[in-house]
Amino acid sequence: YRINDYASYRGMLVLTGVTPGEGKQNPHVIVSEDGKAAVWAGVIDDLWKLGKPTGKGGPWVNSDVKAKIASDPYLIGFYDQRELTLSHSSANDVNITIEIDPTGNGDWMKYAVYTVQPRQEQRHRFPASFQARWIRFTASADTQATAWLSYD
Repeated sequence: YRINDYASYRGMLVLTGVTPGEGKQNPHVIVSEDGKAAVWAGVIDDLWKLGKPTGKGGPWVNSDVKAKIASDPYLIGFYDQRELTLSHSSANDVNITIEIDPTGNGDWMKYAVYTVQPRQEQRHRFPASFQARWIRFTASADTQATAWLSYD
C-alpha cells in the first residue's frame, strides 16, 4: 500500500491510497460502488499483517527555504533503518541544522549541523540506537533545499 492518509472511524483504522482492484483479494479493502475509490479498514493489530513500514519523503523537496526558519516536523519514529539526504542549489555552502523531538511533546533538541556544499548531496545514516519521534531542519541561508528521508 501507499498510504496517503488515515483516520479513525468507529474504532476502526481507515487508510487511503489503496488500489480499488485489491478489494477482490483482501477482505479489509472496501471499494466504492463505482469502483473508482477504495480504503483499507481494520483494527490496529491488523497493521502487523501488512509487513514492515517503509517509505520515502521529507519536509523539503526542492523547496524555497528561508534562513533560520524551521521546516515542518516530519515523522521519523518507529522505523528501523533511516537515511537522510540533504542538498541545496546555492552557490555557497549552507549549514543545515537537524533538530529532533525524542518524546513527541514538542521538546526540540539539536542533533547535528551539516555543512552542505553547493550542488552536492550530504548523506547520513541514523544509527540503530537513534530514538526520536519527529525531525525538522533549518538552513543558515535562503536557498532551495531538499531534506529527503528514506525508511527501509
